[in-house]
Amino acid sequence: MCIKHYLEKFPALYFYIAISLWSAMIIVVFDALYQNFFDYNLLGWRRQDHLRISGLFDDEYVIGSYLSRLFPLGFFFIASRKKINMWLAYLSLFFIMIVDILIYLSGERTAFFYLFLVTLLIIFLTRRIRFIRTITFALSIIVIIILSNIQPTSKVRMIDTTISQIGLDKGSSKINVFSIEHERIFVSAIKMFFDNPIFGQGPKIFRILCKKIEYDTGGCSTHPHNTYIQLLSETGIAGASMIVILFIVIIYIFIKQFISLYIKKSYFYIDDSKICLLICFFITLWPFIPTGNFFNNWINGIYYFPLGFYLAKK
Repeated sequence: MCIKHYLEKFPALYFYIAISLWSAMIIVVFDALYQNFFDYNLLGWRRQDHLRISGLFDDEYVIGSYLSRLFPLGFFFIASRKKINMWLAYLSLFFIMIVDILIYLSGERTAFFYLFLVTLLIIFLTRRIRFIRTITFALSIIVIIILSNIQPTSKVRMIDTTISQIGLDKGSSKINVFSIEHERIFVSAIKMFFDNPIFGQGPKIFRILCKKIEYDTGGCSTHPHNTYIQLLSETGIAGASMIVILFIVIIYIFIKQFISLYIKKSYFYIDDSKICLLICFFITLWPFIPTGNFFNNWINGIYYFPLGFYLAKK
């Protein structure tokens, strides 16, 4: 609500926030690329995993998630502009491709899935920027294929390891939607939910309870690694239902948008900039994928930052 208030009071803030966002992304991207090619980032922090890069996040491998979740916001600022001069347009297209490639090089499979999901939603639910995204993503895929042959470590993490973990490699008798480690954590969290289904066990309590024998399934962590399972176990139906309702509302809006664009022309239409903001929520609320801690500060920033823009958007 603070973002909404100040954006309505000082419209010029749109420009300064856009500059700040793009500047932050440029610094993070350049630093990570430097680390990818030289094993050290600009601050001298050594690459600790030869299959992944962390850049300015040091020992936390979240750079792909950081970029993929902010990615729709970048398109929001592009869609918000009525006119873009030619050199800025070409520069933006080039940078978008670099972000695509870096998310792949980061080795974060969830982040790359987010990138793919964002791309599909932009292509099918927008009008002005769908062509831009189609071209940039197609070119990015070509470059990624080339890099996978030149630098096979990324391919090992993103493709080979994924195939092995979900059980698609030879000799596997079971297909796993999630890794075995994640499945054990999920089972532990679900047990907590059934013990207190209405209000849950309490925020951020999973890390403590998962060590107890009644919830021990061989998997314990700081959080259950899935937003919905975490909310069910820690806040119960009372807390999780609000997120479920929000997710359903966004799906409903997307369906109406798709119908108005392709099936039946109607009065219902949301401009591209608002769609990009809704996509920010949608990928964060996507249920069928491992996620970070819902009560983590930077993740909550991603939740509420686009909300302020959406509420202030005329």
